[in-house]
Amino acid sequence: METTSEETFLDLLSQLSALQIGVVLLAIVFLIVGLRLVFKKPPATLTAFSGDAGNVLVSRKALQELVKQACLLDEAVEAARPVIQVKNQQVAARVELRLSEPENLKEVCQRVQDRIVSLMQKSLSIEQIGSIQIVVKSFGPDGEDRPATKSESSAIEPPDSASSKPSSDSTPPVA
Repeated sequence: METTSEETFLDLLSQLSALQIGVVLLAIVFLIVGLRLVFKKPPATLTAFSGDAGNVLVSRKALQELVKQACLLDEAVEAARPVIQVKNQQVAARVELRLSEPENLKEVCQRVQDRIVSLMQKSLSIEQIGSIQIVVKSFGPDGEDRPATKSESSAIEPPDSASSKPSSDSTPPVA
C-alpha cells in the first residue's frame, strides 16, 4: 500500500517532540521576519514639515539631488554622490565626494556638512537631522590629467603668451 505525502508528513510530525516542533516554528517565524526586513522598501517620500493645510513631502530622490547640488557649490568638490536615509525619525546623509585636491580637507568637509544641514533646516524645514557622513573617495578626476586651475595656469604661462593660444575651433595637437 502506498502512503500519501500527507500520511508521511503526519508520521514525521508524530516522531518529533514538542521542543523540536517549537524550534522549527520559531525558525520559520525568524525567517519570515528577516525576509520582511531585508525586502522592506524605505519610504519614497519624507515629510519636510506639516502645516494647517496638510503635510509637505519631499521625495528621497529630490532630496538627494538637492544635497548633491549643495555639495557641488563648494569649489573644492568635483563630484558628489549622496545617499539619504531615515533612522530613528531623523534624516541622515552619507555623501561620497571627489575633491579637486587634498588640501584643507577638514575645512572643505565642514563647509559641505554645514551647507547640507542649512539646506535641510532652512530651505526644507526638516528639523530632525541625524548624522551627515562625508566620505572622500578620491582627489581629482579619475586617472585623467586635470586641467590647470586659474592660479596654476597663471603661474605656468606668462601673461604675453595668451595671444599664442590656439583658437577653440582648431584641433588640439596630438601628443
